[in-house]
Amino acid sequence: MALSSSTSHAPVAQLDRAPGFEPVGWGFNSLRARHPVNDFQPGPASGLGDETRVVKLTVFHVKVVHTAIFWLLSACVLYVLFSGIANHITTWTWIAMGLVLLESVVLAASGWTCPLTLLTERLGAERGSVTDIFLPRWFADRIFPVCGTTYGVALLLVLWRVFR
Repeated sequence: MALSSSTSHAPVAQLDRAPGFEPVGWGFNSLRARHPVNDFQPGPASGLGDETRVVKLTVFHVKVVHTAIFWLLSACVLYVLFSGIANHITTWTWIAMGLVLLESVVLAASGWTCPLTLLTERLGAERGSVTDIFLPRWFADRIFPVCGTTYGVALLLVLWRVFR
């Protein structure tokens, strides 16, 4: 008798059906309905079709996500700058500052290289170039000095407004 390596069709003990053991049929934890299904297979009954779809992560996917994060964090930097200039510091100012500081912590923890850049290099992108974001190269090469300086000025302005 050979054992199958697949456990998807393994029988479940039905103690409530065993002869002489509570013949009235009480439900125990051994009932199949009480076990979670971890190996869902789409089929006609599920309405999801017969084929399983697996999406392979590509450099394009990472570039889309990285570009979206860049624009979100750039908006945060500009909002903090606006808040400092206009002396209009709100909860959103602190949230924006927190998001940019979180990005700084992530960058510092990964050796000042964006983890998404490292991911694109593992997926086959050219090392040493900014190929993981949809921006012109001349602009992408200057992101850290421009955004970092702008955020530094914005942070100083907000702190000056708060503590003066």
